[in-house]
Amino acid sequence: MSSIEVETVQAQDYFESGDLPLCVFRMPLHTGGKAMHTHDFHEIMIVTKGTATHCVNGEDCLLLPGDVYVLRPGDRHEIITAPSAKVAEVNVLFDLERLNPDLHDIGDIPGYEALFAPPLDLCEATGFTARLRLNPEALRTLLDLVDALEYEQAKELPGYRLKSINLFLDLLIFLSRAYSTADRLNTQQTQDIAAAVAIIEGNFADALTVEDLTRLVDCSATQLRRLFQRAYGMSPSDYITRIRLNHGMLLLRDSELDVTTIALECGYNDSSYFSRAFRKGIGLTPTAYRKQQML
Repeated sequence: MSSIEVETVQAQDYFESGDLPLCVFRMPLHTGGKAMHTHDFHEIMIVTKGTATHCVNGEDCLLLPGDVYVLRPGDRHEIITAPSAKVAEVNVLFDLERLNPDLHDIGDIPGYEALFAPPLDLCEATGFTARLRLNPEALRTLLDLVDALEYEQAKELPGYRLKSINLFLDLLIFLSRAYSTADRLNTQQTQDIAAAVAIIEGNFADALTVEDLTRLVDCSATQLRRLFQRAYGMSPSDYITRIRLNHGMLLLRDSELDVTTIALECGYNDSSYFSRAFRKGIGLTPTAYRKQQML
């Protein structure tokens, strides 16, 4: 029997000697997956779009937007995409031993040990994998932290090392607290959610309703609401709204499109309605949010 060749990714490929062993590595929407590999540093893998199969230490799981995996040195993993599927990730890579942050009482947060320091015998005996699933609002909060970390490291302004470490600690705390309240779905439930999320991702700018989802996913409205509540802590309608608002935030920040055009891009035919929904969900008007991002 032939063995599968496993590439070992080295810390030196990402962290220069003597530099801060912490960086952000992005993988935009892509097909083809990633071949089986391991590494000698930690990786926080955040799925932002699409679906795929993630194999970690021999266990296959379906990836969904909002999924977060904490991979330890020595973990073997690969991402497999279907021929027509795509997936996008943001990865935070770090060498915890070299970084040696002052964790203070982070270890007291129930989710910290499960995510970042699970007992070795538990991992070996059960194949335990550190993962959790975030709703769109929590995912946006996490990605904002990652964006800020990436900005500090790119600009290298005075004090950026300390600021980077503080942002990294904020990220650890955020994920540890989120893990403490996370719910788990079985395989069939995850597949149903994946189908619904894929439809939402591809059609959020259209007049998409919960009734459309139930027809396309082939499950009842009641069941779909329960699944979304368990997986993301919100209803399908709220999930659609949040995806639209997240898209609006990105366009307001990264483009020069006017608010009316952005409203249409996000599925709102009325820019006033978009502005009201944006203010309710984000706490600022679209114009105020754009100005804030320019500071």
